[in-house]
Amino acid sequence: MAAAALAAALAPLLDADRYPLVDPAGVTFLYRGEADAVGLRCWIHGLPARQAFERIADTDACVRFVRERGIASIPEGETLRIVETPVFERPVIPYAAYQPPGPFDAVQEGHFYVTPVETDAPADKREDQLKGHCRASRVLTALHEAYPGHHLQLMHANRSASLARKMADSSVLAEGWALYCEQMMWEEGFYADPLVRLWQLKDALWRAARVIVDTGLHTGEMTFQQAVDFLVT
Repeated sequence: MAAAALAAALAPLLDADRYPLVDPAGVTFLYRGEADAVGLRCWIHGLPARQAFERIADTDACVRFVRERGIASIPEGETLRIVETPVFERPVIPYAAYQPPGPFDAVQEGHFYVTPVETDAPADKREDQLKGHCRASRVLTALHEAYPGHHLQLMHANRSASLARKMADSSVLAEGWALYCEQMMWEEGFYADPLVRLWQLKDALWRAARVIVDTGLHTGEMTFQQAVDFLVT
């Protein structure tokens, strides 16, 4: 999507009076789904109960939508376990990530990492972490990391009849597919909340900025501080 088109799409969503970023009750970015309404399709381990149910609800909604709309086939035997991000990974995975099984693993179980809020962290840091786990972000994270994003794509890749294709790994393809899924699922009607759409467009701009920053840093045409300034402004 061109920058001008992104700007045009973002403009009406930045109206704070129409779409406030804080709930009227004053609770920022909290999901109010009911745990008993969730089809517990995914395994869960280690996360606080509320955060666990929220992630299951998001992921379950994604897989049901993909199946019902016929967007992609879901291989038999695949499973997805939602787990706490390992402690040593948390400095570089502030919110969520995906770890696939190996192509020759007998059990094709992917791990959807979710980084919990640090309960012993200062209040301002906990608030910042909560904002990163906001409801708008969670919907996109679930479809990006799970269905029809990384997990589903890599489950199909691991079942390829070609040894070369089983062994090949392209982060450009994987991340490109998951990014495409964020836009495609909006076009298909999976989410209609303007806040989710706003977050999706913001993330598209963020990815575009990262391409410029990565290239500039690797070629030596951009200093570290220039990269920081570019991302911030």
